[in-house]
Amino acid sequence: MVRLKSYAKINLSLDIIRKLDSGYHEINTVLHQTGLYDIITLRNIDKGIKIACNNKDIPSDSSNLAYKSANLLKKKFNINTGIEINIEKKIPVGAGLGGGSSNAAAVLKGLNALWNLNLDDAQLQKLGSEIGMDVPFFIIGGTAFGSGKGEILRKINHNLNFNILLVFPDIKIDTKKAYQNVVLNQNKKSSIKAEKALLDNDFGELIKNMHNDFELTVFSKYPKIAELKNFFKKNKNNALMSGSGSSVFCLSQHKEELKIIYNAIKNSYKKIFLL
Repeated sequence: MVRLKSYAKINLSLDIIRKLDSGYHEINTVLHQTGLYDIITLRNIDKGIKIACNNKDIPSDSSNLAYKSANLLKKKFNINTGIEINIEKKIPVGAGLGGGSSNAAAVLKGLNALWNLNLDDAQLQKLGSEIGMDVPFFIIGGTAFGSGKGEILRKINHNLNFNILLVFPDIKIDTKKAYQNVVLNQNKKSSIKAEKALLDNDFGELIKNMHNDFELTVFSKYPKIAELKNFFKKNKNNALMSGSGSSVFCLSQHKEELKIIYNAIKNSYKKIFLL
């Protein structure tokens, strides 16, 4: 048996540059691993792939990304044994936090150990890119600059410490539809500047360059998400929607500041996290 934590991410900046002939989009983004996580437990069984989850919204069939990870490894390495995957879900679904991709990466890492495949991170990342564009990031975690379709990564080694107040406003966003409706970025440089701010350990510059191209179209359809961002900005002078939404976060280098905001809104939202 193997048990792993499967962490959520936020996008500190996300620039959508252009639509590719493949239907995907070229992006630049700064991804950051948070302290919010699911727990993945893997057990060998005689045959098949079984998914169990404490959240009824999570599919248990081959559409589940964790299932796809296990199936990919079974086929590529001729694994005859079966696997039971238990997902204890804490990361909200449809929240722009990469929960499904994180689960997929955790299964790749866990089965690499359980089945003694001896794959290194680069090999796991390559396999992960066959499942989803966010999966390679969750193999390495930490903070990284993502380019291409998001799967080309470079680690950002920085010493900038900050806390995160994260709220899921109970609105599920379909990522595919969000990409179909997005207005392409004219600036294309916020993620590059955010990366530099991290490398310079400059929190003020990081705040200035927090940007997400999904916000314009998502906010027009879901004004409650915009209201949440505006509330954060009034109280903390920074806020951003993560990924294609709908989670919104704000940052501070002083946790006590975020605790005040947390206490003010904790009864208004079911899923609010101080990280």
